[in-house]
Amino acid sequence: MDKKNIKIAHIITRLIEGGAQESVLLTTKYLAKRGFDVYLVSGPTSGPEGFISLEEIKGKVKLFIVPELIRDINLFKDLAALFKLYRFIKKNDFDIVHTHTSKAGTLGRLAARLAGVRVVIHTPHGHFFYGHFDFFKTRFFIFLEKIMALFTNRIITLTEIGKKEHMRFGIGRSGRFSVIPDGIEIDRFINCKVDKQAVRRELGVPDGSS
Repeated sequence: MDKKNIKIAHIITRLIEGGAQESVLLTTKYLAKRGFDVYLVSGPTSGPEGFISLEEIKGKVKLFIVPELIRDINLFKDLAALFKLYRFIKKNDFDIVHTHTSKAGTLGRLAARLAGVRVVIHTPHGHFFYGHFDFFKTRFFIFLEKIMALFTNRIITLTEIGKKEHMRFGIGRSGRFSVIPDGIEIDRFINCKVDKQAVRRELGVPDGSS
């Protein structure tokens, strides 16, 4: 199949400043550059963290906003987001749906399977297995992730530790995981002109240290 005929949707909750968002923008940018038909689906694009610029993907990646796709749990908005995602995915007949982060991962994967998408991929960009919620809420979210893993062809973690922690809690099988660290564009750093000694002094790095 020609790349131009392969339609890919990336789904994330918010397009605010953050590591997951930067990763998604780079992924969609380079998939489009390689000739794939790429869509970026998101909830609200603003928040206290700041707005992330979409200039680099403008005109290359198609953007679809679902206002109800929010981070917090809200039954009515979640059902509305699920319906809109399902309708959008079904209408566009995507070959691949790739979800990012927990909330978009739950609603996006469910909508994709209901719409008959054959390849569903999820990247958690971290987890909430401890240190975020109380015991009962954490166990509920872990149970939900176990269920959603059944609807997922491939789970991508950023580290080997992330993969092991998912498996430790019974989420997914080893063969369904891929470990892919986040990439960055290095061109802007290679020719960056800075006073290296001044930066070393500011950071407290002793002379002679590598």
